[in-house]
Amino acid sequence: MAGKVVLITGAASGLGEKLAYEYARQGARLSLVDINKENLVAVADMARSLGSPHVIIIGADVSKVQDSKQFVDETVNNFGQLDHLVNNAGVGGDPTLIEDSLDVTKYTSIIASLRIIPMGSTFECAKEIVRGACRGDMYVTNPSWVKVIFPFKVLYPELVDWIQQHAFGLFPKSSSKKENLHILKNNQVLKEE
Repeated sequence: MAGKVVLITGAASGLGEKLAYEYARQGARLSLVDINKENLVAVADMARSLGSPHVIIIGADVSKVQDSKQFVDETVNNFGQLDHLVNNAGVGGDPTLIEDSLDVTKYTSIIASLRIIPMGSTFECAKEIVRGACRGDMYVTNPSWVKVIFPFKVLYPELVDWIQQHAFGLFPKSSSKKENLHILKNNQVLKEE
């Protein structure tokens, strides 16, 4: 991971923060994105102390497509490339289990935002990762909350199909270099051998 550029959304706390530290320990260069930019300062400082050679912070709302384009552009302008995406940001709702409540209206706003949040940032990042396809392997990580939000599980297969058709269908047809796409699920942390 040393020297790779990793963009992490939802990096100001929780799983996004922990993943930032793990990538920092492995020497990755980090672009940390969160709607709460103030909390990113402490995360960036800790990431630097853990070994990340270069960390930038970007305040952005991933539910806004224009913000997604802006943080991807800012990352690429800063580092000249984008190698990995950890699309961790999202919205939550009432933490009660779905079995405890059959009132689907509780999940309406979550379902609506889930159609936008992963698509905007994932598509913008995927375009940059695809542009760098000739550099070698590429990685896109699925959001952590895919596993725990039932309504999104219903929508998830469509999203994966859409991303693969519209983003990853852009791979160069031939190249002398090895090109592999790794879609990491359930927040696997990649460790290079």
